[in-house]
Amino acid sequence: MSSLNNEEWDLLISGKKATLQYPIPLLCYPAPEVVSIAQIIDHTQLSLSATGSQIDVLCAEAKEYGFATYLQGTQVGVTCVIGFHEGTYSTDQKVSEAKRAMQNGASELDMVMNYPWLSEKRYTDVFQDIRAVRLAAKDAILKVILETSQLTADEIIAGVKASGGIRTIEDCVKMVRAGAERLGASAGVKIVNETRLGNRQVDEPMEPTNY
Repeated sequence: MSSLNNEEWDLLISGKKATLQYPIPLLCYPAPEVVSIAQIIDHTQLSLSATGSQIDVLCAEAKEYGFATYLQGTQVGVTCVIGFHEGTYSTDQKVSEAKRAMQNGASELDMVMNYPWLSEKRYTDVFQDIRAVRLAAKDAILKVILETSQLTADEIIAGVKASGGIRTIEDCVKMVRAGAERLGASAGVKIVNETRLGNRQVDEPMEPTNY
């Protein structure tokens, strides 16, 4: 695929789109088990002004609640964002960030895709940008963040990690039932406490929704 030009990428994407059912059904996946909610949440602190003490609190919460993303001596992983948050950094900058993150113990990387390139149909550039970070990440899990608020429906065809605005157990359920395999949330403690206190049921019936 690395040798495809933009026209060939466009043809490949059009072929994939043609196989999709429209309207795309949402909430068609099973609701998650209560005990598994924490294991699919990336507990996040993305403020550019975050202090060392705030990071300490974040790590302590991750250890206590068993969130997805590995602190030494725990089963919790460490995820680092790459090219955050615009995604328009140069490929060299993203590769440098990825290598430094890996050297400092990151087990997963969340890379922001260059969405202006995607909108401009610069598919080869998008692919090479992601490929370079993939190679730098070696065996680590690499997730590519799509700035979906900046893209059209036709530009969004993917298996996803849902992130942004996930604040309740109901939000988690909706995202998982829509196909998300990982959730990025700064409200992870509140969400898990809801399940522990029995304030929410994850198997509540929800009306089907279309994309």
